[in-house]
Amino acid sequence: MATVTSLMWRSLNTFSRGFALLPPCPMEWDISKNRFIPYTNPKSLFFWKVLMLCLFLSNIVYVILFLAAILGTATMTLVEVMISCLFLSIGVFANLVEIVIFMHVGNTAQAFNCVAILEKQIIEFPTSCSTSQKAGKIDMVGLVLNSITFVFVIHTIIVPICGIYIGLDPYSLFVARVVPLHWQTVPKYGIIPLKIILIGSWYLVARVLAMTMCSCTLAAYLTLSCIASLCAKSGLIETYQISPYLVEYSSCELILSIAYPFLAPAVALCLLNGFVLSILYNFISLKMHHMIPMPFFAVFPTLAVASITIIQTMVPIAISIHTDTTELRDIWKRFVASSQNKRHVVRQIRAKRSIRVYVGVADHNFFIFCKSLLPTYYEATVYYTITALMSIDTSGVQITL
Repeated sequence: MATVTSLMWRSLNTFSRGFALLPPCPMEWDISKNRFIPYTNPKSLFFWKVLMLCLFLSNIVYVILFLAAILGTATMTLVEVMISCLFLSIGVFANLVEIVIFMHVGNTAQAFNCVAILEKQIIEFPTSCSTSQKAGKIDMVGLVLNSITFVFVIHTIIVPICGIYIGLDPYSLFVARVVPLHWQTVPKYGIIPLKIILIGSWYLVARVLAMTMCSCTLAAYLTLSCIASLCAKSGLIETYQISPYLVEYSSCELILSIAYPFLAPAVALCLLNGFVLSILYNFISLKMHHMIPMPFFAVFPTLAVASITIIQTMVPIAISIHTDTTELRDIWKRFVASSQNKRHVVRQIRAKRSIRVYVGVADHNFFIFCKSLLPTYYEATVYYTITALMSIDTSGVQITL
């Protein structure tokens, strides 16, 4: 039975404490109440908007660098291109996810809080905040969630500071590659405040990554716990208690419908960004170890392992929501034969659909999470990683500091 352990809940507390230095963001975790609190007051989100604007500015600078390189007005080395692609993809992902959260912060917070309450109401045994685990069984999901949050906090310190020191931040690259040599004196000092604010922006990026993983994984496990409880009580289909039982199932459907405006685009962004980043991390880790100095290089193998761990933790859970509800509907059909009011029961069962997690943008669904998604995802990641490794030769390239 899928259960939400106390260690999983603690990951949200770790996330809240790890990013406590940031100003208020649209959705904050309240440790005392164990719920997400939405913030919509423009005054309380002023500094968050400043960090978002600075992050957006750094993304624009990367785009200008690429356009200058394409048009031939600037020359970038392979290391600079790869690192810039990496930072741009992460920065754009964080910007877009925060914008989606800001646009649907009420629905997002309400959906998470509702599924937590529903899980406590319909579960037969107290599992959500219980510390009772099977003897000798390690809570791997809880450990991964807490560890990944800690890794993101540490990388917030290492990545921007090392990038600025090496000169691979967007502003240093812009001055070195785009600004003419005889005009570089003033910009070199003028970009120092932007570099300092860039550290805060990457702190926000790490917060977005940690919150996305912890909240989505926990919400999926809460939903699976509800479905598992409904499976255990599926015998109620053949009794007079069928209506209250199906109301609990409809509550799960309703909560996912509330979360849909945020969930579908957020999942699409996570899958796309995870796919691109996995290829970049793998390529840099396997073929650019002689080009990037330590400790900056150590970031990329760590994140390569972390990205695979995140995908392997989150995607199977979302797939299980669809497969488990499909199996639950099959169980209902087996109870129809012995039900007291067969016609009424069949009508109610036909009105229920399997719960699905959609992937889409702007109310257009691309696909759903199903069993074939994970093998296809890994196959594409391995294929394009091998293609990149065989296509780009880095043997004669060396970084110049």
